[in-house]
Amino acid sequence: MAEGIGEARDSLQRTLDLLRRMSGGRITQVDSTDYSIRVQKAQNILLQNEKKIWLKTKDGKEMVRRLSEASSRLLATARDLEKSSETDSKTPNDLTAALKEVELNARQMEEESRRRSMVVT
Repeated sequence: MAEGIGEARDSLQRTLDLLRRMSGGRITQVDSTDYSIRVQKAQNILLQNEKKIWLKTKDGKEMVRRLSEASSRLLATARDLEKSSETDSKTPNDLTAALKEVELNARQMEEESRRRSMVVT
C-alpha cells in the first residue's frame, strides 16, 4: 500500500514540476496555473489521507491503486505534451482528461475517508 501512495505522490509532484516548466509553451500561463492548482488539490487530499488505517482494507488498497495509476497516466500525458510539437496529436485536452480522472479518484478517497470518520452517537 505504501508503494502506491508513494508512487502517486511522486507522480503528482513530477506533474506539478512539468506544468510549471511548460507554462507559456504548449499550454498557456492561465491553463498551467489552473492545472497546477487542481493537481495540488489532489495531492493535498492524498497527503491528508495517506495515514488512514482504512487504506489497508481491500477497498482502500483498490482506491490507492486506482489513484496511483491515474497519477501515472497524468504524468505520462504531461510528458508527452511537453515533448510534442504543434502538429502532434497530443493536446491540452488529453491533459485535462487525465487530470479529471485523478480528481475523481482523489474525491472518492476524500469522500470514503469522510464517511469512515463519521461517529455515531
